[in-house]
Amino acid sequence: MTVLYFTGHTSAQAQDLFVANNSGAFHDAILRYSETGAFLGIFAGEQPLRSPAGLAFDKGGDLYIANLGNDTIHRFSSTGTDLGAFASSGLLGLLALRLTTMA
Repeated sequence: MTVLYFTGHTSAQAQDLFVANNSGAFHDAILRYSETGAFLGIFAGEQPLRSPAGLAFDKGGDLYIANLGNDTIHRFSSTGTDLGAFASSGLLGLLALRLTTMA
């Protein structure tokens, strides 16, 4: 598998790597890799994601995704359950938020 274009990544407490991908077979998806680089599958994909970018985990293990295509920050549980939109904005793609760390 080749990831052609990704826009963000972060690591969970278990050291898995999560990658926001915007191209190829897994377009608009969050891909999960093991700490050894093995592809573990799609963590979240397609609806409600449109051009996912910045990724961050909170202390409870929830994943927050800056969703450029619909100007939201979307939240997923540590098991991949869609918890809905956490925030929305009129800012172009939420780039001003630059999700890098969640306290």
